[in-house]
Amino acid sequence: AIEKLGYNLYKQGNENRHRLLERFRADISSVLFATDSFWEGVDVHGESLESIIITKLPFKVPGEPVIEARIEAIEQDGGNAFLEYTVPKAVIKFRQGFGRLIRRKTDRGSILILDNRVVYKKYGKIFLDSLPDCNIVTGSSSEIFQAMGEFFIKKR
Repeated sequence: AIEKLGYNLYKQGNENRHRLLERFRADISSVLFATDSFWEGVDVHGESLESIIITKLPFKVPGEPVIEARIEAIEQDGGNAFLEYTVPKAVIKFRQGFGRLIRRKTDRGSILILDNRVVYKKYGKIFLDSLPDCNIVTGSSSEIFQAMGEFFIKKR
């Protein structure tokens, strides 16, 4: 369906990371599907990267012994491991994702966050407050897509 709109689709894992990234950079009519690990160390600027979609807030699943020990220590001291450790770590990863979009002063674009916890949970404000000055739009799908359309029309 998206191909009929004139977009080429690229997917992490279908080919070598370097080759995939080069094809994505060169093709301004493309969409890249990738996990958060893909954006680490990636520098794509200009029209090649104008939108990022974040499907879920980047919370790590506490499975590593070091993380489990840290969480346990915070809780033993009477702290809230989620707010004191888990949320701040996720916010850093979130900002890194946002930082992939705006690499230079001339870059611009939109980030669509599909995880409604960013709006409906108290800790969501921490994520939004971590972002640089930008226009934040919330609402129905049609309101969001209308705002994005207006944003991109102004660019041209």
